Amino acid sequence: MKRKPLVSIIIPNYNHSMYLDQSINSALNQTYSNIEVIVNDNASSDNSIAVVKKYIDQGVVVNKNPQNIYNFNYDILDDSVSGEYFVLLCADDILKSDFVEKAVRIMEEYPEIGFVHGERDYIDEHGRITELDPFFNCSFRVNGEEILPIFTLTDIGQSAQAVIRTSAFVRAGKHDTQSDHLNIDREQWFRLAMVSDYAYIREKMALIRMPETTSETSRIIETFYHPIALYHTAKSFEEWAKLNDYPRVSERIEVAIKRFAKECLGFAKVFLKRENYELAKRYLLFIRFADRGIISDEEYQKCWTILQEKRGASVEVDEYKKSSNYAFRKRNYEPPENYVLMEDTI
Repeated sequence: MKRKPLVSIIIPNYNHSMYLDQSINSALNQTYSNIEVIVNDNASSDNSIAVVKKYIDQGVVVNKNPQNIYNFNYDILDDSVSGEYFVLLCADDILKSDFVEKAVRIMEEYPEIGFVHGERDYIDEHGRITELDPFFNCSFRVNGEEILPIFTLTDIGQSAQAVIRTSAFVRAGKHDTQSDHLNIDREQWFRLAMVSDYAYIREKMALIRMPETTSETSRIIETFYHPIALYHTAKSFEEWAKLNDYPRVSERIEVAIKRFAKECLGFAKVFLKRENYELAKRYLLFIRFADRGIISDEEYQKCWTILQEKRGASVEVDEYKKSSNYAFRKRNYEPPENYVLMEDTI
């Protein structure tokens, strides 16, 4: 019988003790048997270490970083990953039990595939799940060059949604750990697609934690770093495409910037909801710089009106307060060109 390759599940953690049990158990309870689970703790000040110690008898390893290294967890993967495949599972996210098994089966059958992307739903800090429409309308595999333009246009996944072939990760080289964590996975997947092929599982394979008011996500959008990093990433994709003669990536940059502007408009709505008018104004002004045409957008005009009339805007703001920041979006796109349907493999 062929040996099952080792899969490393790396869990970076900083003060997420309230979620660690769920995250670790989702790693330990995979239907795939040959795994190692490693928690990289970033100098947590809560009881995270005590939570992890409960699982040491089950083989869970904990590495204690002397400080919070944020995205540099990617940089130390070469040292901490011994598996032929790995998952970077954020400490507040949850894996479906058969994700690793399905992903490894695909990559063992198709050695040219460097990463397998499974679908997601969102879960908030209270355990409430927001169901998301899958991005693509079928499961498939495709050459990396074909998927690159999609990553240019939009963010379609987080780290817990990918099982990655370690050798492809090494070939992709060091990536931009100065980027924020909302943006870094998109940049990493782009690099992986440069050196390997891609597979997509339409079935929900992970729950991604999306708290409303706390977490690293909130901190980043509140410091206004995310829009700058996201704009920088889109422009770096453009430069890379020019240098390497990828016209289909270059052709999509303008559309990518427009989508970036719409994403930032969504953050402006978040801060209107929180009545943080100063930050909402910063977002609204910044996206004018990125996409001058945004000022004719009906939603933009509505947000700007609320901002200008903030004293009398409570009725309009209440409209935003009724809905989640991560409202259901209709998505059901065709795969990129030259894809191969993969329902039977899964």
